Amino acid sequence: MIDDYEYRQSGRSQLVWLSAAVVAFLLTFGIVNDAPDIVMMVAVLAGVVLGWMLMMSPARGIRVDATHLTLNAWRKPRQIALADIDFLRAVHWTQDSDVTVVYKDGTEESTHPRDMPDLETLARVMAQRGVKLKDPGLKA
Repeated sequence: MIDDYEYRQSGRSQLVWLSAAVVAFLLTFGIVNDAPDIVMMVAVLAGVVLGWMLMMSPARGIRVDATHLTLNAWRKPRQIALADIDFLRAVHWTQDSDVTVVYKDGTEESTHPRDMPDLETLARVMAQRGVKLKDPGLKA
């Protein structure tokens, strides 16, 4: 029996945390230099934007069981029967890889690059379930 596989990562990017650090710096600068207008403006705008960014960043990832691949598993789950998948195709455009699901009927569906684990892990997990990952750059 094959165990279920889950790949899950926080949806909050480093940009959110960098933005929070910049806001903290600006608030400190405004307080130290006795500039209440700057403090109030930064606090209100930053509070709204950062609050929205933190609340609207659910976890990302996939879930694979014996019969289904679930894309966007923690946002808007989309189950795909493994029996309907011909293969997965990986394309390297950026630091992340774009993975496309190619169905047996010839249609294709793109996935979000940040939802996928590294290609070696994805290839191993999918191979255990009889689905190939085609990637010209993969050493396997």
